[in-house]
Amino acid sequence: MDRERIKKEFLDRCAGWTEEDGLVGCYNSDLILLFGIYAKNLRDDFLSKPDNVVVRYYGRTNSNWSGMFRDKDGKYFVDLNPYPLMRMQRGKIPFADIDGTRVHNTLDAALLVFEHELTHLIEKMKYGKTAHGARFKKLSAYYFGHDPSAAVGHTLPTKSNSMRNVDGDEFAKGDRVCFQHSGIILEGIITRITKRASVKVSTPGKFNGVLFYVPTAMLQKVK
Repeated sequence: MDRERIKKEFLDRCAGWTEEDGLVGCYNSDLILLFGIYAKNLRDDFLSKPDNVVVRYYGRTNSNWSGMFRDKDGKYFVDLNPYPLMRMQRGKIPFADIDGTRVHNTLDAALLVFEHELTHLIEKMKYGKTAHGARFKKLSAYYFGHDPSAAVGHTLPTKSNSMRNVDGDEFAKGDRVCFQHSGIILEGIITRITKRASVKVSTPGKFNGVLFYVPTAMLQKVK
């Protein structure tokens, strides 16, 4: 699936998104448009007759989940929650990881979340139930090119997951770093950043696999 081509057509025709400003207005007509663009670009015509499918912006203001699929009264609901998307946008959060794919802007995040919920829809229509299992990952890979080996998840960050050290180097989740502990230089991967960085050590020896909480001022990037 050519996501860039889908994005271009969507931006050319939608009312509530721009390439420069991201999400500027929540119109359900945009999601109906997006559904139609995806339907015609699938590897088959499975979603070509969406008579019982409702696509809409819907979600709680304080929620971090960015999408939801459910079925009720014979209808399938594909929901995109605009609030975490807007928080990501306004907070200038540099990236988000959606089903194993890192994206750097709100629209790309929205497209990946929409694909996630469409996978739920396809699995439900094909097999009568849906969950985040092996079959879901296989369908997601087949229709949308998602990594079937990656963890499934589309909770958007509510604040930046990056911080800097005293030299101005920026650190983010997933970076390989080193730091000094009891006179020993240890290397590891940042698994989380709050006020400190959580670093899981990969250096062989007694600290291998140990999680350290390290001030970013003490970190150096490993190149």
